[in-house]
Amino acid sequence: MTFISGLWEKILLPLRWIFFSVIFLAASWHPLQFLRDPVSLAVLGLVLIWRTYEHVSIGMKGYRFMKDPGRHTMALPALSLWFGCSFPVFDYYNLPPTLPRSMAFRLAGVGLLVLGMSIRHISIRTLGRYFTAHLRVDQGRRLVREGIYRTLRHPSYFGMIFSFLGLPLAFGSLIGAIFMMCVGVPALVARINLEESFLVDEFKEEYIEYRRSTYKLIPFVY
Repeated sequence: MTFISGLWEKILLPLRWIFFSVIFLAASWHPLQFLRDPVSLAVLGLVLIWRTYEHVSIGMKGYRFMKDPGRHTMALPALSLWFGCSFPVFDYYNLPPTLPRSMAFRLAGVGLLVLGMSIRHISIRTLGRYFTAHLRVDQGRRLVREGIYRTLRHPSYFGMIFSFLGLPLAFGSLIGAIFMMCVGVPALVARINLEESFLVDEFKEEYIEYRRSTYKLIPFVY
């Protein structure tokens, strides 16, 4: 069983590379045009880099969907991400423009994508060994209130909002951006609410007091 698990770990990352590469190239319906476009390649490269980072980072490499008690709240964000990757690409290469498609506008979208990834990276690094993608509290875990967590309880999801918006903007897709804001963000909020209930059960009054002095998802707003 250990051998099978180890083998699966080794092939999981290449499978993720293949999965997202196929999503981007197939969604364009014009893979050769996609491969000649530097912005499209930059977005694909950033997504692959990020998937690699999350694969090897603490708490993500060993994530197993069926072992997560909150897995029902992970499905919709995952589907939103897949649609959010594929439709904007299809939109850019096959549909009339709904947003500016100038280089400056597209690079602004790439910038938001990088910003979101950077915020999530800071969040993961701040939690260190306490970070996990599973809905659980490991033995010896404590409530982290330093750094970015001093103000915001769920900064990794805050970063994902920028990425959710940046990717469709990098392809000038208004429908893609609306979908990510109207479906992807509420899906994240559903996951957050479940995590908060879980953390209250685990840390009790300590977490309730922490909630009173911090924002849930958006600094100084919510």
